[in-house]
Amino acid sequence: MSTTRAGSRWIRADLRARKGQAVLTVLVVAGIVAALITAATLLEDGTNPWRSLSAQTDGAHVWVYTDDAPDVALDRIDGVTGVAGPYRSAPVTVAQEGKKEPASLRAMPAAP
Repeated sequence: MSTTRAGSRWIRADLRARKGQAVLTVLVVAGIVAALITAATLLEDGTNPWRSLSAQTDGAHVWVYTDDAPDVALDRIDGVTGVAGPYRSAPVTVAQEGKKEPASLRAMPAAP
C-alpha cells in the first residue's frame, strides 16, 4: 500500500472518530479563507483607486498629451464616446506636508 493512500485512510478514519473536531476545523478554515478573501478585496480597492474612480465617472477619462494634433481622429476609435479639447495647460508643483508632487492645470470651460 502506498504512503499516500495509507495517509488518506488514516486521516479519514481520524475524522470519522472525531466528528465534532472535524466540523470545527472545517468551519475555522472556511472562516479564515473568507477573511483573507475579504481583506484582499478591501486592500485592492484601497491600493487601486482607478477602479472606483472609473466606476464613479462612467468609464475611463483619458488625457492624451501631444505636441501637435494627433494623426488619428480620436472620436473614430471604437469605444470612444466623446472627445473634448484641446485645452491649454500649465505644469505646477503641489506641496503638502513637505512632499512635492508634479501636477498640471487645465484651462477648461465651465460647460463641457
